[in-house]
Amino acid sequence: MNELVSLLQQLVAIDSCNPPGQEEEIYRFIQVWLERHGIASQRVEFAPGRPSLWAEIRGERSETILLSGHLDTVSIASGWENPPLQPQIRNDRLYGLGSTDMKGGLALLLEVFRQAALRPKLPYTLRLLLSADEEDQYRGAAEFARKGLTENIIFALVAEATAGKVGIGERGEFWLRVFFHGREAHGSTPEQGVNAILACGRFLCLLEEKFQRAPPSLRSGSSTWNVGRIEGGRQVNIVAEQCWADLDIRLEFEEDKEKVIQLLESSGQSVCDQAQFRWETISYQRPMRSDPKDPMIQQFVDSVRTVTGNEPKLDLVTYCTDLPSLFPAKAPPFVLYGPGDIRQAHQPNEYLDLKSFKECTKVLENFLLS
Repeated sequence: MNELVSLLQQLVAIDSCNPPGQEEEIYRFIQVWLERHGIASQRVEFAPGRPSLWAEIRGERSETILLSGHLDTVSIASGWENPPLQPQIRNDRLYGLGSTDMKGGLALLLEVFRQAALRPKLPYTLRLLLSADEEDQYRGAAEFARKGLTENIIFALVAEATAGKVGIGERGEFWLRVFFHGREAHGSTPEQGVNAILACGRFLCLLEEKFQRAPPSLRSGSSTWNVGRIEGGRQVNIVAEQCWADLDIRLEFEEDKEKVIQLLESSGQSVCDQAQFRWETISYQRPMRSDPKDPMIQQFVDSVRTVTGNEPKLDLVTYCTDLPSLFPAKAPPFVLYGPGDIRQAHQPNEYLDLKSFKECTKVLENFLLS
C-alpha cells in the first residue's frame, strides 16, 4: 500500500491540466510505469500532442471487462493553501490537484491492472482505457470508440469518486449558450435602446424560478441547471446590444431534453420584449443507466459488501463521465466506483481520503482477481 500511495503522489505531481490540455507528461509516465511491469500499451491521439492510452491483458475468453479512467485534471484555481502539484499527506488525507478527480482512481486502476498481469490466466480479457480531455469535450473517449476499442465489452467500471456508493447511472450533460440581441443607444438615453443584458438577466431569473419550482414538464425534480459564464455589452456608456450566457443543465432522463428546450424557448420569448433571443448547443452527453439486477453488477456489489462489511448503496451520480462517448449507441452493464468524494473535485485544497483509497483498491482486487 505504501508503494500505491507513492504512485498516487507521483501522478498528482504531474501537471495534466485541461485547459490547456497537456496529457503528454502523464501519458509518458504511465507508459513507462506499465512497461517496467511488463505491460505493453498503445497510444491513441484525437489531436497532435493529446494522447490517450490503452492496454490489454488477454484472458481465456474474448469477452472483455473495461477499466476506464482519465488522465487530465481541471486547471488550477486560486485559494490553494499549499502548492497544488506538491502532494502532501496530513491526517490520512492526500492533498493535491486531481487527488480525487481522478488520480486516486487512476492509481488504483493501474495497480489492479498490474496485479492482473501477474496472473497465469484470467477468465476474461481485461482492457484499460485512460483518456485525454475528459474535463473538456470527452474527445479522448470518443476516439477510443471510433477505433473500436469499446466493442465486445461485457462490463465497464469507471473509477470516478463515488464516496463509497456504487453508481449505476449518471445524469446527462446538456451545455448550451443563450444569445440576446438588442439595440445600442447612448448611455444617457437608455430609453432609445434595447438592453440585451437586462433581457438576459430577466431570462436567467425566470429560469431559476422555474427550476426551483421543479416544473411538472420535467419528469424529475433532480434535474439541475447552472449559469457558468455570462458576457455582454461594449462599454459602460453604451446600451448593450449583445449578451450571451453559458448554461450547464444536468438531466436525469433523456426524454427531459426536449422538455427543457421548450422551457428555454418559452422563457426566452416571454422576457425578450424588443430583444431577440436564440440558443445553440455547446455539448450534449446523454444520461446513462444500468440495470441493478444485472449479474455482473450484483457480483460487484457482493465484492463491496465482502470488503466493507456493509450493504452498499446503489445510486445515480450527479456528474457526467466518459461513458456516453465510449458507448455512443448502447452501453454494456457498468458501475461507477472509486475513491474519494466528488464534492472535493474542482476545489482548492482538494484532497483524497486515503482510507477510501485503500478500501476501493481492495474492492477492485476482490472483484477482478479473487
